[in-house]
Amino acid sequence: GFVLQIAPQGGPIRPLAQGRTYAITRGQAEDAPNVITSTVSLNDHAAYALFDPGAIHSFIAEQFVKLIGLSPELLESVVSISTPLKDKVLVALGCSGCKLVIGERVGEIDLIVLAMYDFDVIIGMDWLTKQRAKMDCYRKLIQFNPLGGESFEFIGSQGGPSIALISSLEATRLLDGGCQGYLTT
Repeated sequence: GFVLQIAPQGGPIRPLAQGRTYAITRGQAEDAPNVITSTVSLNDHAAYALFDPGAIHSFIAEQFVKLIGLSPELLESVVSISTPLKDKVLVALGCSGCKLVIGERVGEIDLIVLAMYDFDVIIGMDWLTKQRAKMDCYRKLIQFNPLGGESFEFIGSQGGPSIALISSLEATRLLDGGCQGYLTT
């Protein structure tokens, strides 16, 4: 085998890093026994999130980056991501220091930009490990035990039959296509 290295024009060769995500569909995730879904706040925007201990890194949807006005930067290494849809995808952009609110707790997360459509954000082991998180996927509960911070629990979506929810990306696409939208409280 070989390792692909990509050098930006005039820049040093960047090594290839490995990653994995099981970016499944929304319907599969809501009923899956080993992941948790919920709505979180990312940079003060509602984001449909997948908490996935099978994902090595954390990701943000390419279209969501544009929607909320983030400016992605080159990663230190190009990352080769294994996904269920394609054998491997090479990604080179990321958004660092994003404000993530889970429940009422505020933190920071670094995200890799990935073309995906069913989720705005996938929160993977890189961030979950830093938060010393314990996931009880059966109860859809995550216990966070951050160093130097107070422990707290968060309950994700319970799955099963529920009202139809769409990501902000899908809502924007539908509104751009002429659909009507209503905000309720």
